[in-house]
Amino acid sequence: MAGGDVRVRHAEQVPDATECAKCAGASDVLLRTTSGAMCLDCAGFAHLEFLPAGSAALTRRAVKLSRSPVVVMQKSLRRFRYRGQSMYERQGILAEPAAIEAAALASLADAGVRGSDGIAERIREHFPGCPTDRADAIALHTAARLRGRSRQRLTTFEIGPDAVRRAVTASILHVDTHYDELVKAGVDPDTARTQVFDRVENVLRAWRDGVSLLDT
Repeated sequence: MAGGDVRVRHAEQVPDATECAKCAGASDVLLRTTSGAMCLDCAGFAHLEFLPAGSAALTRRAVKLSRSPVVVMQKSLRRFRYRGQSMYERQGILAEPAAIEAAALASLADAGVRGSDGIAERIREHFPGCPTDRADAIALHTAARLRGRSRQRLTTFEIGPDAVRRAVTASILHVDTHYDELVKAGVDPDTARTQVFDRVENVLRAWRDGVSLLDT
C-alpha cells in the first residue's frame, strides 16, 4: 500500500484489551505500547482517526494525503506461524480526519463503501447549507467507519439526527478549524475543542440555516 514511504509507521492493535491501561477508558482501537494497551489519545495519536480496512481506494488515498499515517496491524488468530514468527493482518490505518475526508471526496466513484447515499440524504436534510460534495464526503467517511465497527458488509445504515450532527460536527472540527494542529502541537484535546468551539458552532448554525459559505 505504502511501499517504502518513510512517513508510514506501524502499530499493533490489542484485540483482547477492553480498556486503556493509562486512562481506563474504553476505545474502538487499543494499541500495544511498552506500558500496556492504550487508546489513541494516550498513545500519542490524539490527532489521528482510525479508518478500518475494507476499501483499498479510500485507504490508499488517505495514506497519500496524511502527513503521518500509521498502519494498524493485529496478530492473526487464523493463520499458521511462518518460520516461528507470528503472522499479522492489517486492520486499517490511522490518519488525520481531514485527510480521510479529502480521500473520501476523491474516492466517491470507486471507494466501494456502500450505504453512504442514505447518510448523505440525512445530512442534507438536517444541514441544507452543507455543500453537496462535502455532504457526500462526510457520508462516505461515516459509512466506512460504521462498516468497520459492524464487521459486516452492510448496504444501508440507520443514522439518527444525533449521529448526523456528530458526523457533521466532527467534519467541521477537523476540516474547518485548526483543532488538529493544536492537538498535534501538544494542546490537550478538550482545551483545543474549547478554543475552536465558536467556529464549529458558527458553521453548524449556518449549514442548519441553509447558508453554504461563511467568512473565515
